[in-house]
Amino acid sequence: MRKVKLNKHCYIKTSSEKGIIANVLSGESLLFDKAGAIWLSNLSYIAKPIDEIVDNLLKIYSADRQILEHDVHDFFVSLEKEGYTTIEECPPFPESMVIALTSQCNEKCVHCYIPNKQKLQHKTLNKDLVIKVINDFKNGGGKEVCFTGGEIFLYQDLMEIIKNAKKKSLEVSLLSNLSILPESFLNDLKNNVDRIQVSLYSIREDIHDIITLRKGSCISTKNNIRRALATGINIKVVCPVLKENWKYVSEVIDFAKALNAEYSIETNITAQSDLNKQNLSHRLTIEELEKFYRQILKYDNSLAKELLKKRDDHDDLLSLLNAPNCEAGYNTILLNSSGVLSPCAGWEDFEYGNINDHSFKEIWERSPQLSFIRDITLQDFKQCVNCEARVYCSHCLACNYCETGSPFKLPVYFCKMAFLKKKIAEEMLN
Repeated sequence: MRKVKLNKHCYIKTSSEKGIIANVLSGESLLFDKAGAIWLSNLSYIAKPIDEIVDNLLKIYSADRQILEHDVHDFFVSLEKEGYTTIEECPPFPESMVIALTSQCNEKCVHCYIPNKQKLQHKTLNKDLVIKVINDFKNGGGKEVCFTGGEIFLYQDLMEIIKNAKKKSLEVSLLSNLSILPESFLNDLKNNVDRIQVSLYSIREDIHDIITLRKGSCISTKNNIRRALATGINIKVVCPVLKENWKYVSEVIDFAKALNAEYSIETNITAQSDLNKQNLSHRLTIEELEKFYRQILKYDNSLAKELLKKRDDHDDLLSLLNAPNCEAGYNTILLNSSGVLSPCAGWEDFEYGNINDHSFKEIWERSPQLSFIRDITLQDFKQCVNCEARVYCSHCLACNYCETGSPFKLPVYFCKMAFLKKKIAEEMLN
């Protein structure tokens, strides 16, 4: 599907009698008559399907559709040659998809980006609808699917969904607190799941349980990690770093190493998706974060290097300015427990569309909100272009939005984090 959009350095003015399209960089402009003004009025900075524009024009003109499609295409191609518009193909289906099967969770982690009121709604995706989406995703070229919640093991039809995805030759992973692990699931999980990623905040019960707000959760999670590994299930232990546990993270790493399990740590704690920032009171200050980085550097040098590594950069300024901001809208997408497709798990409030109303394919190809996300590049963040710490910054639109209310407004905390990473990384080289 071909789409067209007005370039960011151009603008349009139309009246009932004429239309003008102008390029502010070159100072050039084109003048059109009444008919041209109507065609120009269909342009916007967000890419639109050309066939949608044709549909709009057919409401005005009595014309043969095929001839009109040809004329519209030629019109926008001529504008593209002059630097006013860009014609693009819709990207292929994403390779990776996250599906939140349920909003229900048996823990109330103090730092969680999902509001507790949302978890209490106990929204659950229909099994048949999930299977249809998985089929569409695979047929479109999808490669891996991650099932999450809420708590994934509270979803009634979990194993049927997992087996269906695996039969489609998809890579299957789960995100879980693993406080629940039915014995009857173990062999099926071993045979159908590539990895379960488990959140473990501390091996100390008092520390872990004060974060999850569920007494006994530490014992349950540790025991189930052991059971899963003993069955042959691949487990990755992930430890989010908070005020409550940062001094004890090395103990979690030791626990994972002793079991020959994969492990990682997470320092990017974001505000809640409803813009509530109360959970950020559990995030480390920049001063605490520096102490933590230096502590990990002494304890596990390879892990420290992973935390402090640079983002991939571009060889020239033009490529840098025009590159997509992130994988959202291209290689990743989230389906939440209400049936809404959105950029990622941290930004559920930004809706591409609902699969209860439209097909996955229709939303992927036609959603104006998706086109909006795809059009965001570093050009939209002028202060970042020449920033010395740019390659150490996650540059996350979801983090921006949840903390500031705008994807284009940068949280000061993450800027400071980037410069801190740069400082310590450079010290490591000297």
